[in-house]
Parts: sequence; C-alpha cells; structure tokens
Amino acid sequence: MLHNLTSRYVVRTEGVLYNTMTQQSLPEDAPLDELEDGLFLAGQEGESLERRLFSPPKEELSLRILPTWECNLRCNHCCVLGLLKARDECKIDPADLVRLCRAHKERYGTRKFNVSFLGGECLIKARECLEILEGLIGEFGQENVNCSLTTNLALPLDADSVRLLSMSYVDVSLDGLEDQHNWQRKSADKSVNPHRRTFCNLARLVKLGMGERMTVQAAIQQEVYDPEKQREFFKSLLKIGVKKIIYGTCYPTRQNPEPDQIYLDCLKTPKMFKRMCCDYRYMGLFTVNSKNEIVGDYFGLSDAEPLKLAEFGTSYDMESLERHYEAKIRGRLNILKDKTCTDKCPVVAYCWGGCQNSEFTAKEPSKYCNMTGLKEMVDELASRDILTSNVKASACGGKS
Repeated sequence: MLHNLTSRYVVRTEGVLYNTMTQQSLPEDAPLDELEDGLFLAGQEGESLERRLFSPPKEELSLRILPTWECNLRCNHCCVLGLLKARDECKIDPADLVRLCRAHKERYGTRKFNVSFLGGECLIKARECLEILEGLIGEFGQENVNCSLTTNLALPLDADSVRLLSMSYVDVSLDGLEDQHNWQRKSADKSVNPHRRTFCNLARLVKLGMGERMTVQAAIQQEVYDPEKQREFFKSLLKIGVKKIIYGTCYPTRQNPEPDQIYLDCLKTPKMFKRMCCDYRYMGLFTVNSKNEIVGDYFGLSDAEPLKLAEFGTSYDMESLERHYEAKIRGRLNILKDKTCTDKCPVVAYCWGGCQNSEFTAKEPSKYCNMTGLKEMVDELASRDILTSNVKASACGGKS
C-alpha cells in the first residue's frame, strides 16, 4: 500500500499528499517516479531536509536591521541585555544595503524586500532608519518594500519617529498593567514611568490612524502574572482602540536562566511553525548590525567572525555568502545534531527544534520535546482538510 512507501513527513488531506518538509503537494495517485522526484518516499527524509534548508529564496529577501545597541530601558527579561550600550556611535550605510539588495535581486530574481528594525531601541535612531527605508524604496519602489519594527515606545516621539512608525507595521512591547510592566522594564532615566509613556504614545498613534498597523505584544513573567490583571490589561487596550494583542511568556535568558512555570507550560502546548526558525532561512534573511556587518543571528553571540558588508565594497559576492550561510546553519542548527529530530520525528518541519531554542532547554531537549502532541495536532488538521490553505490548488501543479 502507498502509505508504506511514503516519507514520514508526508500526510494526507482529501486525496492529496502533502510533504510538510518540502511544502510540496501531489495527488495521491501520482506515479511512483513523480513521488520520488518530489522526495515523497520513505528513505528520502534527509534529502527533503537538505532541500528545505538550502533551496534558494523564493523572490523575497528579509533584512533584520539592528540600527543601534542603545536602549532607553533595561528589562530583566531582555535576551540581548549584555549587548546594550549607553552610546553606540556606529551607523549602517544605506547605500551599502541597497547594493547588497541589488546583488541579491540579480542572483535570485528578488522582487520583495521585507525590512524589520529591531534593537536596542530602534526609535533612538529613527532618522537613520528612515534613510535606510527611503533608500530601498527609491531603488526598488514603494510597492516592493515592506517595513516592520519592534519598539518599547517609551521615548518622546519626534517627527522622524512618527513618520517611521506611519510607514511600518509596529510591534509595541507592553507587558501588562503599570505595576507588572514597570516591574519588568526599568527606565534608564529614573524620572520616566515606562508604562505611562508607552501607553500614552500608543493612544496618540491610534488617534493618528495607525491602530490597524499596530500590535501590542506582552511578555509576562510568573512573578507578576495574574489572570484578573490580564483581563484588565486587555480592557485598557481595547478602550483606546488597540485590537491586536499577543500575550505570551518570557524565555530564559543568560541573566535569568531558570525558566518559570508559564514558560514550561508553553513548551507543553503544541505549536505549529510553518516557517523554519528565522535564523535558518537560507539566503532569504540577513541580520545587519550597527557596525555595518552581516551577522549570523539576532543575538550575534556565537559568531566570532561575522560577515562584514563594508569589506565587500561596491559589489557583493553572493556565492561566498551562500557558503558562509550554509556553514553557519550546519554548525548551529541543533536538529541536525539530534538523532531524534533527524531520524525519528515526523513533524520537525513544524517545530525546528522549538524545545532547543534557549540555552536552558538546549542542554536536554528531549525532556521538553512534545513530538506526540504536535503530531496529533498535524494529523487532526489533515483529517479536517485544513492543514494548508493552498494544498488543493497546488495539487495539480505539484508545488505549493
């Protein structure tokens, strides 16, 4: 029977076979040679993983830009607290970024450029962020450049900040009511109330018509979590017109390595990630820091020799970048080193080592693995024909 021949990554949905790793689909009655070409057969799992990890990007490049390591807050759950600076004199060269994107477009046919500003606090360098964004728009067109940013919104908003925010999809970090938020987020300026500043700025931006482009993301720690306060927090945001709220937990960090119960409970709840972890999107995502370097990941803690944009001058060697990127993935992606993930797990394409994403859990991932729960979720979604939104449409064409 066919199910004895198919890869463990393959699931069925309404007469269609879907390969969760390669994200391809084929009719259930497809010829054997077609199934083999598509890596649908048992024994082809390794090839499927290689194809997913190292296929060229699909006409899209994401730039995760760190314009500064300065920050106005010192948050006790910050994952990059050790990288923050009181003063960061470095500056990204917008022209250099344009040249990088131009080279990427020439090699891969890139059409869309997604820019995401992080930090530090990116609004400290709002003028520099605008220069980067406007440079890319001038080169590739407004319709081909999308911008998002993450901010604590706890700064006075000048004209550059408001303009940058108006051009972006904005994730605002606000962690609950005033006592909860201020317990986690300490202002470098002792005279500033972080919660009050963020909340007032948020209300102002909603009144300016930016509400539909803003999401509040709350990361709450066990010590200050309270279900009644959570409800009050939601009410306070809805009252000023905020409609998009993400409420989650805090990851263990270097300064606070012990996970709290909320974090451990989240590990037990199956979650599907349809895209691989952002640090492993081969040649489809670059992280650029304030030193004008391409670094291996957001934290930059493991890259002793980051790739430096400035060293390339006016042109870029994409082949060299490909080699560096592949070596980085092979050296750092934990699932490639874990036999449970590579040799047994049928749903690793919806996990990507989610139990190994912090220093704490990476030491003993199998203790936190929820393969069974995730597999049950995937099978249940497949049985209801809602595993993918486009699997039927792509069945005839062979790819999704």
